Amino acid sequence: NMSHELRTPLNAVIGITEMLTEDAEDDGLEDYLEPLGRVSRAGTHLLHLINEILDLSKIEAGRMELIEEQIDLQNLVRDVVLTAETLAATNNNTIEFSSADDIGIVRGDSTRIRQIMLNLISNACKFTEDGVVEIRSSIGAGPNGPEFHFAVRDSGIGMSDEHMRRLFQDFSQADSSMSRKYGGTGLGLAISRRLARMMDGDITVESQLGQGSTFTLVLPHSTPEPAMESEDAGISADRDGLTVLIIDDDQTSRDIIRRALVGEGFDVVSATNGRDGLDRARALRPALITLDIIMPESDGWEILTELKADPELSDIPVVLLSILDEPAKGFALGASDYLSKPVRREALRAVLDRFTDDA
Repeated sequence: NMSHELRTPLNAVIGITEMLTEDAEDDGLEDYLEPLGRVSRAGTHLLHLINEILDLSKIEAGRMELIEEQIDLQNLVRDVVLTAETLAATNNNTIEFSSADDIGIVRGDSTRIRQIMLNLISNACKFTEDGVVEIRSSIGAGPNGPEFHFAVRDSGIGMSDEHMRRLFQDFSQADSSMSRKYGGTGLGLAISRRLARMMDGDITVESQLGQGSTFTLVLPHSTPEPAMESEDAGISADRDGLTVLIIDDDQTSRDIIRRALVGEGFDVVSATNGRDGLDRARALRPALITLDIIMPESDGWEILTELKADPELSDIPVVLLSILDEPAKGFALGASDYLSKPVRREALRAVLDRFTDDA
C-alpha cells in the first residue's frame, strides 16, 4: 500500500519532467534543462529507494517471485557493460571489460540478475574516483558443477575486515562518515545477495582498505544450447496506421504514455476504465494494448483475463503498466510484457519494438 501511495505521485513527477525536458530541448530553452535535470535525478533517486524497500519487504515476507528463464549470458553482460559506461563517467572512471569466449547460458530471472550486476558496478563506480573498474565474466568449476562468475573489481577506497563483516546487513554501510559522503540506504548489497541465493548462487567479496574491492556474483551454469530464433523477429519500423490502445483510469498516466507513443509514430486511443477498454479493443482491434491494473470496478487482472479469453482479441499483445510489482501473475494470465510505473521512455520504446509489426 505504501509503495502504491508513493509511486502514484512519483509517476507524474518523473513522466511530466521528461515531457518538459523534451519541450525545452525542442524550443532551445537551455536555462531550463539543468533544473529539470535535477528534478529528474531526484525523482529517479526516490524511485530507487522505494524499489529497494519494496524488494526487501517482499523477500522478508516470502513473496518475492522470480521468473525463471533461459538467459543468454553474452547478450546480458554486453547490455550491462554498455550501461556501466554511463555509471563510470560520473566519477571519471574507466571501464575495462574482459569475457570468456563462450559463457553460454544460465537459468534464472534476467531482470534480477541484471539488477545485481548493475548494483555491483554502481557501488564500484561510486567508491572510486579517477580510477579503473574492471568487469570480468568467466566460467569456473564449483562444488556442484560449472559456475558463472561475474566479477567487478575497483581501485577505490576498499574496506577493512570489520566493514566487510557488516557489508550484507540490511540498512548497514561501512560507517556513518561514508553514509554522509556517498549516500545510499545500505540495502543494495543485502538485497543482491538474497536474490543471488534465491537463484542458488551467491555474492563474494575480497577487499583491502585503501586498495580497492572485488565483488563476484556466482551462479550455477547450464550447458550451452543452440540459440533459438526469436518469435518477434522481422519487426518493421514502419508504424503508420498502427493503433495502440491505452487502458488507464489516471489522466496523468494516459497523457505521459500517449505522448511517448505519438512520438514513436503510433495512432493512440485511450479508455478510462476496463469495460470501455474492452469495447474499444473489440471495435478497433489495436496492434497493442497497454493496461493498468489498479482501476475502479473492473481491475486490470479481470480485463486481461477477458482479453485473453476472447478468440478475436487473444492474439493482441497486452503490456501491463502498473504501480504494482507482480510480473509473475501478469505473465501467468497472458501478458506479453510487464513494466512498473514510473515507466521510463527507453523501456517503453523497447517493448514497442518487440511487439509491433506492419501486419
